[in-house]
Amino acid sequence: MSRPLPANPIKLGDLTLGSPQPLICAPSPSLSAIYRWAGLLPEQRPDLFEWRQDLSIINPIFPSILKLIFSGMSPLPMPLIITRRRQQEGGTAKDSQHRVNLLLACAPIASGIDIELESPYRDWLITALPSEMPLFVSWHNFAGTPPLADLQRIITRAAAVRGGRNIAVKFAAMAHTAEDATTLLQAVEWGRREGFDGPLIGIAMGAAGQHTRIEAARYGCDLTFARVEAASAPGQMTVAEVRRGLDITLRS
Repeated sequence: MSRPLPANPIKLGDLTLGSPQPLICAPSPSLSAIYRWAGLLPEQRPDLFEWRQDLSIINPIFPSILKLIFSGMSPLPMPLIITRRRQQEGGTAKDSQHRVNLLLACAPIASGIDIELESPYRDWLITALPSEMPLFVSWHNFAGTPPLADLQRIITRAAAVRGGRNIAVKFAAMAHTAEDATTLLQAVEWGRREGFDGPLIGIAMGAAGQHTRIEAARYGCDLTFARVEAASAPGQMTVAEVRRGLDITLRS
C-alpha cells in the first residue's frame, strides 16, 4: 500500500527521512556498536544509529575531550543521531547549557541531533548549530498518553521550531490501553494530514502500544525505533521483527 509522505523530507547522510520506506533507528549507549551493527545481516541491521550519549561511558566534563575522541575515529558506516536525553524525559542528563555544549561538540560526527521541545536551552542550541544540521524536535511522556487535542498542540508547537525547516517532529507517549495507542495513531494521521509537512515520528510506548511501532507507518510515521541489543524504551522490538512487520504492513 502507498502511505502518506511529507512534502519536505530531510536528508540524514545518504538516506532520506520521509521516503516511501520508513527508516529504522536503533539506539545504544556504546558508540563503538555502530561498527559492529554495520556488519549485521541486512534484515538485522538498522538504517540509522542513535547514540544515547547521556548513557555512555564517554561522558567527559569538557567538550574538547569529545572532539579529541572523534578525531581518532574511523569513518562512520551509517548515519548517526546524537541524543543526550534530559532527566525530565527519561534520560540521565541534567538540562543545562553544559548539556548543549556537549551536543554541539558531537555535531561534527552527527547526521542529526535530538533536542527536546520543552528544553529551555532548545533555541540556544539551534542558534549555535548550522542550519543544514537536521534536528529531531522531541517530546516524551512516560506516564501516559494525553488527549488527542493535546498531542495536536504538541505537534503544532514542534513544527514551528526553526520555522519548520530541516526538522523532524518526534512525540512518544506511554500507552496503558488500546485506546491510548489509537490516540497516538490518530495524532500521527492528523500530523501528516494537516499538522506538519516534514518528517513525523509518533510512538506509543509500552506493551499496549507496541503495534504502533509498525502500524504508524500507514498513517505517515517516517521512522521507528527498534533494538539490536538492550531496549532503550518500553515496547521496543528487534530490528528484524520491525523490518518484517513493516514489509507485511506496507504490502497489504
